[in-house]
Amino acid sequence: MIKIGRQVLVIFCCCYQVSAYAQPVNMELKYYSKANHYLGQGKYKLAAKQWHQLSLVFFTL
Repeated sequence: MIKIGRQVLVIFCCCYQVSAYAQPVNMELKYYSKANHYLGQGKYKLAAKQWHQLSLVFFTL
């Protein structure tokens, strides 16, 4: 069953051109440093809050 799925995936990828486009985005890096700082201090709830805010920033771009 898995072999059939792989074969279908390979055929699909070979037959259809898949392309992705990306552009650079200016972001504040304070979200990264603050969350990593909290992790280093063992403040996991505060770090989780900062990572959540970072994910919201990504979704709004």
